[in-house]
Amino acid sequence: MVISPIISPTRETTPNAVGCTLVAMREILAHLVAALQAHGDRQLHDVNGLELFGPESLDCLPDGLHPNAEGHQRIARTFIEKVVQPFFQGLDEARA
Repeated sequence: MVISPIISPTRETTPNAVGCTLVAMREILAHLVAALQAHGDRQLHDVNGLELFGPESLDCLPDGLHPNAEGHQRIARTFIEKVVQPFFQGLDEARA
């Protein structure tokens, strides 16, 4: 599983030392995962970090970069809801 960066408002469109923004990183990672999937890798999955911790979670990002304790709990809850539960549901359906 490849999980792209969570939100960081000051870094979304500001290039880092190598000229990459968080927006671009998410796009690049999604493209790379899709390319590997297209070549037969069915075990590789992409999760957009914004789905786990996006703009709605800014109240849990006190320094604009690092989630606080509640933020980490949100990431965990959302990961279980959006990634873990659907995965196991799919396994159950495949067995039926």
